[in-house]
Amino acid sequence: MPMSCVSTSFTALARSQHRALREVLAVGTLLSLALLGSGARGDLLPRAAPVQAAPAQATPDTATKHGALLPLPPAGWWVPTTLKLPKAAEGRVAWRFTLREVITIDGKGKLERRASDMVADKPGTFKAQTPVPMTVEYDEKQQMLTVTLLKPKVAFFTLSPAGEADVKKYDNLVIDVHAPVEQKNETCIKAQRCARIADMVSTLPAEKDQTLTTCTEALNTIRQEIASRRRPIPSMCR
Repeated sequence: MPMSCVSTSFTALARSQHRALREVLAVGTLLSLALLGSGARGDLLPRAAPVQAAPAQATPDTATKHGALLPLPPAGWWVPTTLKLPKAAEGRVAWRFTLREVITIDGKGKLERRASDMVADKPGTFKAQTPVPMTVEYDEKQQMLTVTLLKPKVAFFTLSPAGEADVKKYDNLVIDVHAPVEQKNETCIKAQRCARIADMVSTLPAEKDQTLTTCTEALNTIRQEIASRRRPIPSMCR
């Protein structure tokens, strides 16, 4: 296979994975601080209607709905900078905010999501009554979010943008949580077959670590290695 074709296949796969993440986030599917009111995690609330996803940068932006501009909360993943979090937010290592949901990930990698009614209050400040009354203030100069919980008692904590490695990890978690089992199994089987052909079985993730993203990454690595040897990529590896 010509190298240009190999490059094209890699690009197409990367775009497909990125598109899958955007589609998941477009419906505001991350967890919420619903736990904030009671300190408990509780059951998931109903999914919210789809909204336009925020761009992948840590600045407020706008979305269009019925011809009107809607300010969006600062995009991307945010991690705690406060040494001691309020009890209601303890254990959470990452946050993401949308107009429809507040999303969090705990220290064990569990994705949580709660419906929210977040709206812009003034430039850089957003308010919500659900899942719990709170405000989210963005300091562009400091690149920091201050989340203030208004009930049951006032408490606040600060967040900063997640690093590149953490962003990839959290994005992959979202993809894996929502990936159809059939797609994950198909990708992992393809990676296993391709690894045997290329004598690269050591590239495969351990069985307990097999997810759509880990198997996709292994398959990409094997394809790249085959291409570097200037050999055609077998059909079962494509």
